[in-house]
Amino acid sequence: MAIVLSFVVLALSIPVLGFDFVPIVTVAGEGSATVPADAVFIAVSVTTNDDNVTSASALNAEKLNRTIEALVAAGISRDEIQSGYGRSAQTIRTYKRICNNTTCMIVEDQVINQVTDQIRIQLDPKDETTLERCLESAEAEGATAAVTGYWLDDTNSAMSESRKKAVENAKQNGDELATAAGLKLGKTLEILEPSGPRILRHSHGWNEWDEWDSFWPGMGYSEWRRPWMHRQPFEISYVDSGMVKVTAYVVVTYELAS
Repeated sequence: MAIVLSFVVLALSIPVLGFDFVPIVTVAGEGSATVPADAVFIAVSVTTNDDNVTSASALNAEKLNRTIEALVAAGISRDEIQSGYGRSAQTIRTYKRICNNTTCMIVEDQVINQVTDQIRIQLDPKDETTLERCLESAEAEGATAAVTGYWLDDTNSAMSESRKKAVENAKQNGDELATAAGLKLGKTLEILEPSGPRILRHSHGWNEWDEWDSFWPGMGYSEWRRPWMHRQPFEISYVDSGMVKVTAYVVVTYELAS
């Protein structure tokens, strides 16, 4: 585990203007807990090609409705189907080369309008029968269906475990730095997270946590000794089929003793 360090301040306890300065060390800690997911997301897409974009849109809407009805008939609740999740339309042009005895020209050969609509379905990953039925029913209607990721609705237990490991990791990093300086780790002065607890998701195929937080609670009175990690205190990431990883980040300041 790499040690993230902003500043290591080493000083003798010398009274100056009535204050005693002591050596301190500020280190970062990281800890993770991998737990079973309690939600799985499935993306179902339908696509239609047509010379006319209006016709393509209408035909695709009909295909999407048939797919949704097939999913409901297969036992998927309408509450689990999030329609309007994604829509795209594009025009595809193809060209051909025509030559005579003296010259060649590139001319437009065909114009196709392609419309795609997507819905997302949230299911219980432990219900493998419903999951398979969902995929099979969508594909039977000519749609494309695939698992796009997993999520954790109840994060409390995993957060507690990852936070504990993060503090333990910070202490290990502090011990190593103190030993390297010929000192010992003293009492804990401060434990911080990058910001208030916030859960950001990361699932296969999409990423929503790349938002760096540049403000720290209390910044100003002691920002000269804070490591600038600029990251959220928790990350939830999809690591394997049916599993998610919750990672916590902390910053701890310790006194150093001789």
